[in-house]
Amino acid sequence: MRNSTITRLIAAISLPVGLLATTISSRPAFASNFDNFNEERFDRCLVQMLKSRISERDAGAACADALNPEELSTCVRKIEIGTPVVPQEALKACFRVRRPEDLANCVVDIHDGIKDRDKEIDTTTLIENSSLALDYCRRSVLPARYSRCVLALNIEFTDAEPSEAMETCISAEDFPRQLFPELSEE
Repeated sequence: MRNSTITRLIAAISLPVGLLATTISSRPAFASNFDNFNEERFDRCLVQMLKSRISERDAGAACADALNPEELSTCVRKIEIGTPVVPQEALKACFRVRRPEDLANCVVDIHDGIKDRDKEIDTTTLIENSSLALDYCRRSVLPARYSRCVLALNIEFTDAEPSEAMETCISAEDFPRQLFPELSEE
């Protein structure tokens, strides 16, 4: 009887001591993005934002709140340089996505595709289509795939408007019911 009491006592003491020892010796977990985080990343973000005609106040707030300030400012800058989209609208969209650079590439690719397809497009229509592309690329889960879809439809169906191609690609389903009726739920 005495041995079982001693065994229980040892077990009761060693378990908390062992747990304490493992928690003390381990390093805290940090996301890899934060290990090499320094003020240069914020400086580069601010410089790019100011070059994109974002106000100092908005640039400071956006760079401070961003998980990755460089990606955010690169997104805004690419859209500002490559399209007629208003920089403040680009900032809003870039801030709301997980992969800002993919968003920027999507918007610029669609804008360039529309310009290449219709050399005589008027400026107002081009601005409207670029703003629409910004919204649809932001909403897309896979912006690179989305832009390829839009560009392919624009090339194949020259009589269709770019906005129709954007709407078609954003509303595409994984399993279209017309093609796979056996997989659709009735």
